[in-house]
Amino acid sequence: MGQTGKLSGIVMDTETKTPLELATVSVFTTDSTLITYQLSDKNGKFAFDKLPLKKPLRLNISYTGYLTYNRTIQLESGKADTLNVLLHSI
Repeated sequence: MGQTGKLSGIVMDTETKTPLELATVSVFTTDSTLITYQLSDKNGKFAFDKLPLKKPLRLNISYTGYLTYNRTIQLESGKADTLNVLLHSI
């Protein structure tokens, strides 16, 4: 059985640093196959475990009225990645 990685973070407004509840956080392979997704909680937090290691993944975070955030990530064994994501309003 292969090892898996973890990714967590907080989604916030750029200007006010207010957490954004119910932001859609999605993880895709680089060929755009959806692996998993979830909505951020009331504190803007999200967390994924059991993500594939050593393969580039695409993180996509969207929220109505804000620019979509896209980032390519690669998880490593034994390391939990944490992101603080600031979204810019349109």
